[in-house]
Amino acid sequence: FARVAGELKEVVYASTQELAKLPFDDLAEGLYVVGTGDTGAAATLGTMGSLYLSVMAVCALMYRNPSPGWKPAALEAAAGDPQQQQQQQQAPVVAQVEEVPVERAVRTPQFWQVWTTFGCRATAGMAV
Repeated sequence: FARVAGELKEVVYASTQELAKLPFDDLAEGLYVVGTGDTGAAATLGTMGSLYLSVMAVCALMYRNPSPGWKPAALEAAAGDPQQQQQQQQAPVVAQVEEVPVERAVRTPQFWQVWTTFGCRATAGMAV
């Protein structure tokens, strides 16, 4: 410990041999006060967190609810047929999924929103 500006501060002595192991060229041998350096980690995490928050907020604002009374076409067609209504009660309704070609999918904003979300979350996961 050393007295700096009237307060006791923790210091370390860095020798020439120890400094040679570091990836910095402009460090001189001597005493260094512990905790005075800035690694940039806090600023980086703050920037990434702010970017992630803004992307999530924008994507959340783009969600849309269906119009009141909207039903899938398969349910609409089955509403008038008593035989299909009976089958619906016996078996669960399975949604028919239309396959979307990649060429068409990458042109939609939803694809890029999901991709951006995935990218941000994967980057955040690797950072942890």
